[in-house]
Amino acid sequence: MTLGYTGVQADVEVNQCSFQWAVEQQVTDPLQLFVHGYYLAPAGSLDFSHVIGAGGFYQLSKSMTLFTSANAAIDHNSPPFSTQLGLAFAF
Repeated sequence: MTLGYTGVQADVEVNQCSFQWAVEQQVTDPLQLFVHGYYLAPAGSLDFSHVIGAGGFYQLSKSMTLFTSANAAIDHNSPPFSTQLGLAFAF
């Protein structure tokens, strides 16, 4: 009987360095627009991610907000385009 190494490691910790920024402007009472970006890199790795994007928040009520953003990579390690759309509730 031969046992081989599967390449799976349990309880491995990976540190990451990240920096995020955003500039937001209140356009009307329920509408806010923003420009944002982030840098993300695992420690000790040359794989990093630089992304910049724009989006907004629209407050539907005091407890419900609709949000969206469209983002573009400024490096070759990230997906060229990403987007998100969501609805947030406060209970």
